Amino acid sequence: SAFVTSALTPSEQEVLSLYATGAEASFVARQLSLSIHTVNTYVSRIRRKFMDAGVPAGSRVDLLVRAQAEGLVPTLRLAHPPQVHGRWRPRW
Repeated sequence: SAFVTSALTPSEQEVLSLYATGAEASFVARQLSLSIHTVNTYVSRIRRKFMDAGVPAGSRVDLLVRAQAEGLVPTLRLAHPPQVHGRWRPRW
């Protein structure tokens, strides 16, 4: 999307795409050949850029939602959502 390409560097986009899905900073670091400190710095910068744009990004869930909205992480759809008494209800 326009925000990702204009505000986030390619490295920040890579970090976001992995970190937002729940990967630990150490895993992201190994996958991208970075130090954990560098990954954490990228995550801080990403959060700040979203916040500066008026978009909450304080939690990993916020980052996942943003990454999905920006097309960096696919949105998973359940083939057969859970049924409760014949009606679908989200399981939080």
